[in-house]
Amino acid sequence: MSSSEKDFYKISRLLGLGNFQSAKIEIKKSIKKYPNTSYLNNLYGLILDNENKFEESIAAYKKALNLDNNYFEAHYNMGNAFLKNRMPKKAVESFKNATKMNPNSIEAHIGLGNSLKYINKIEEAVLAFKKILEINPNFAGGYILLGSCLQDNKQFEDAIPYLKKFGRASKARVLECLYSLKKIEEYKKYLSELSKKDPTNIRAATISTFASHQLNLKEIHPFCKKPFDFVSITNIKSISKSLDFNNLSNEISEIEQFWEPSGFVTKKAFKTHGNIFDHKKKSITALKEIILTQIEKYKIKHSQSKNTLITHWPTNFNLYGWHVKYKKLGHQSEHIHPDGWISGSFYIKIPKKKKNNETAIKFSLHGFDYPIFNKKIPYTEHLPNKGDLVLFPSSLFHSTIPCPSNEERHMIAFDVRPS
Repeated sequence: MSSSEKDFYKISRLLGLGNFQSAKIEIKKSIKKYPNTSYLNNLYGLILDNENKFEESIAAYKKALNLDNNYFEAHYNMGNAFLKNRMPKKAVESFKNATKMNPNSIEAHIGLGNSLKYINKIEEAVLAFKKILEINPNFAGGYILLGSCLQDNKQFEDAIPYLKKFGRASKARVLECLYSLKKIEEYKKYLSELSKKDPTNIRAATISTFASHQLNLKEIHPFCKKPFDFVSITNIKSISKSLDFNNLSNEISEIEQFWEPSGFVTKKAFKTHGNIFDHKKKSITALKEIILTQIEKYKIKHSQSKNTLITHWPTNFNLYGWHVKYKKLGHQSEHIHPDGWISGSFYIKIPKKKKNNETAIKFSLHGFDYPIFNKKIPYTEHLPNKGDLVLFPSSLFHSTIPCPSNEERHMIAFDVRPS
């Protein structure tokens, strides 16, 4: 085995073991020894991308492509980096190059379709997703992506056959399509079947609750039939002296945060990436324990409920959280957390200069651009105070009210995610 082969084998082994820091050190050494190796520069880009060092990762991918412009992996990885960092037009270019290098790459067509959908080039996105099914007619993800794209473009009839094929979320989308088409009998039949087969489907629960109100139907899906009754608000400052807010803020400030100027949900705010509770810092760990205690109390409080939210409570779960720092007019649009079970918000800093309901968290039955047939949609709002911990079903739409104050608003959002 040659010297270069030994070096590359060592790097591959470290990456296979998940030892990214050691792999990064070895890659940098190898690049100095073999500067004209596109393979090494591409790997270095992946490592940097994993560290959320966007500009450096793009530079590494570009160097790999300068050495070999036909290098599929570098085009593909650069497309993923652009898409992750809200640069879909550049992502489209990279993914198109990737599909030219490897026309049968399902992953490249997925990236291309998602990037085109992001910039609202729906017809082109549909073609990209259809290409996936030409490559592999048995690939479940292709049906889900194509059906979802058609639904988002309000082509409900066309979407349904694809959405019925595979996937929990896509089956809930079938309900949304039938509701949007006002095919009430089909909707009721499909909901009845899905409720029996999948009584913990978060997205199905969401459309079921909304449609039952809009169409005056009996609520069928058993996950959480009266979600407003399951909103819980507790102020941590009054029940726990163990949490140092100043120290918590200092610990969070040491974690890298990323600007979301106009994301799908979060707008005009900074967010951390990854699970904030993986950072084993004193106050973050203390907060995690407080939240877990409150979640257990929440479960006990509702223990007599027959909703599958409680009766099917996950035996094992992960508490997954992220920090959000809102700037002027920062807010979140209506959304749910389909990967969660219980979701929550913990408030660290609230602007003092606010009027009426500014900074409030709003809970509503409406979202996802569902058609409205009855304009009197129930909702409730909570104007948070520092130290408030809000828990609610992950199936309930929630959003935040913008505040024009220049003061920042800091909070941690989190989910109970079944393992």
